[in-house]
Amino acid sequence: MIRMLLLGAAAGAAGTTALNAATYLDMAVRGRPTSSTPEDTVEALAGVVHARVPGDDDTRPNRLTGLGALTGIAAGVGAGAAYGLARAAGWRPTILVGTIVTTLAVEVAGNGPMT
Repeated sequence: MIRMLLLGAAAGAAGTTALNAATYLDMAVRGRPTSSTPEDTVEALAGVVHARVPGDDDTRPNRLTGLGALTGIAAGVGAGAAYGLARAAGWRPTILVGTIVTTLAVEVAGNGPMT
């Protein structure tokens, strides 16, 4: 079971890296700025748990940026790990069903907190 969890987490990390690379390539090609959505999400989640991200006017935005990026990584690795655990538990979907379920899980994990 641990092996499948780690394989799933590694697959999630690879998928997250590919998504980040595509995002940064798009930013470089089109000259578009970064999105503030990850930082906004961290701020909203901090409010839900009644926590405050510390820092002054210079350091706090940097912390929010770092935490925003880490939430995306955690969502991707976590979704991969969950898929690995599901496989270890005996779930053997077809490639199409596995792809659809994994995509939906990653969308919920990554975008759910943003709403």
